[in-house]
Amino acid sequence: MEAMWMKFSPSFRAFLHEARTGRIGDIRAVRGYFGIPFGTEDSDRWSAERSSSTLLDQGIYPVTLAVELLGTPSGIIADGHPRADAVDLTEYVTLRYDGGRIAHLAASMVQFIEPTCGCRKPMPLGDIHESRLRRGHAAGPGNGPGR
Repeated sequence: MEAMWMKFSPSFRAFLHEARTGRIGDIRAVRGYFGIPFGTEDSDRWSAERSSSTLLDQGIYPVTLAVELLGTPSGIIADGHPRADAVDLTEYVTLRYDGGRIAHLAASMVQFIEPTCGCRKPMPLGDIHESRLRRGHAAGPGNGPGR
């Protein structure tokens, strides 16, 4: 569990407490994205022999967010872009839940995807409220690859 630092982070645990006690409302949808390009293809993260993949290195975080907030999904739709040796480079996942709840997730080790998560709760028509947790940007304008 050492690699799953997120589950033990005080801020994540506080967020889960707020969500589970209903303080932020009835969560109906979750979005979670995490994509940061890895520089060299000779690292362990690119190794088919070691079963490396985007899902294990980055995708596990948005999946964990959705499962912690919404539970076990009733259906999964997934697509992605694997290399010829089956190492997945980018993935997109939709988790469907009973009662119309849903989670949209994405992860990549070849492209930058803003590392945000969002939760929507039902609000009166015309008043959409979104709660976001954001981490610092590892890449972006002026500090991406080759800069």
